[in-house]
Amino acid sequence: MIIPSPLVLFAPIDESATKQDALDALDALNNQMGVLVQFPTQVIVLKGTLDVCSLSGRDAMTRERMIDETQTREFPEFCQHLLAAKRVDLSIKEQIIENGREARANLDRMLSGSSTLSRGIEQMEKTYTPTELKSLRKRKGLTPQLQDKLVRDVLSLAGELMKQHPSVTDIPRDPQIRNTFLFRFALCASVSILKRIEEGGAGKVSDENLRNDMVDVNFAAFATYFDGLFTDDKRAADTYARSEYLLREMFAIPPPWSLASLIVWWRGWT
Repeated sequence: MIIPSPLVLFAPIDESATKQDALDALDALNNQMGVLVQFPTQVIVLKGTLDVCSLSGRDAMTRERMIDETQTREFPEFCQHLLAAKRVDLSIKEQIIENGREARANLDRMLSGSSTLSRGIEQMEKTYTPTELKSLRKRKGLTPQLQDKLVRDVLSLAGELMKQHPSVTDIPRDPQIRNTFLFRFALCASVSILKRIEEGGAGKVSDENLRNDMVDVNFAAFATYFDGLFTDDKRAADTYARSEYLLREMFAIPPPWSLASLIVWWRGWT
């Protein structure tokens, strides 16, 4: 079992939460961890996205460089603490509750960025003709023209992410670009956005659901390096399945023009 981020282990708790709220959150966490606590030595905890984004495509594909060795080693102990908290160990319970508040703060920060995602969906939707939108919403599949647009959308978003991310100091000059985390994140995000367009656009989606889309995209991007995404969330599973298929079929060997375009963009930033 692969865990993309330590924070996802904690049920979000508001600052104003009552003691009962905190206990309820702890119960929810115990339910989420029910399987993992039985097999703690089989769990691998991955590094956060800031660290993973700095890896080259070649390093990312080895997967070992993505693993947080310290947290993986300490995960069985964490499970013991969780069980102790369930038995009313107050000191450990307080630590878990504080981590829950940190998880809530992280989700709230993501919620504040949902308006940016909404504008991104609207802008991407405008690049499609009425005929193309009709085809998408009837689930007729991607025509060669739509495939070309999707490729360009993915590359454009990947380029912007690489431009803005503090961990990126150089752009890949070879097909290894498809193996960088930011590229795969851009692919999964583009797939998620396209799905929202198929369903009618951002106007019909709440900020909370857009925030959840970003969480799904992060999980899906990590899952492309491993054996799949284990989830009951149909939207997250679909985002992963579509992205993995496109990565395998459309981006197996990036066309030379796409790499050249990214190189031109990068030279413009430096």
